[in-house]
Amino acid sequence: MKTNNGFHGPFAVYLRDYLAEKRALGFKYVEQERCLREFDNLSLEYDCGNGLPKDLVMAYIERKPHWSQSTQRHKVSIARNIAVYLHNHGLPAFLCDENAWRKVRAVSSHTFSHAGRWKIYSAKPTV
Repeated sequence: MKTNNGFHGPFAVYLRDYLAEKRALGFKYVEQERCLREFDNLSLEYDCGNGLPKDLVMAYIERKPHWSQSTQRHKVSIARNIAVYLHNHGLPAFLCDENAWRKVRAVSSHTFSHAGRWKIYSAKPTV
């Protein structure tokens, strides 16, 4: 397991303290530490002078094609926990909707009717 000394972004002190607090409560926070590092690295690309900006949060939770719904929910949960922690320590922080993972889902499949399938199968290929 990595030590929690490797945060370098504008919220480094807060992320270190957040991680230490969770571990003091008995949580292992191994996967969450990896996610916090990912968030920390991403924060280096944003102007965070006025707290946690919405564009950083939205970039962090932006759905990747290979993510499952549980991964998406996990990212939203991490982003919300960071925002709440920062807010509780006096920093302005954008708090995304807890259902944000539903709003950034991948395109769902479509079930065709029998007539719809027939139209697809009987269509002449264009060359």
